[in-house]
Amino acid sequence: MVFVFEHRLKKRWDLSAEEGWHRADIIAAVRKRGTTLAALGRKTGLSPKSMHWALGKRHPRANLAIAAFLGVDPHEIWPRFFPPTDAPSGGQTSAGASSCLSSDHKAA
Repeated sequence: MVFVFEHRLKKRWDLSAEEGWHRADIIAAVRKRGTTLAALGRKTGLSPKSMHWALGKRHPRANLAIAAFLGVDPHEIWPRFFPPTDAPSGGQTSAGASSCLSSDHKAA
């Protein structure tokens, strides 16, 4: 029984490369560039809570706003949620979503 618990714990908290960036690393990168997640959310029309949810859950608009602000491919930060940019996907690619995001800024 202990083995099963340890296995679940290890599986859940294993921060390997396929997991992407740790939430503290994302926050630190945003802060190093001179802003906060809350301010970035206001700038993109999202609530601060949405920005914090995006650190560990799939929230496409918030995830893409953070990645665009950091100048990093969303797949590098959240490989579970976004396919690599060179991989074909059935839905909207991160590059296409980034262009939609930047058009929102022009309208505002």
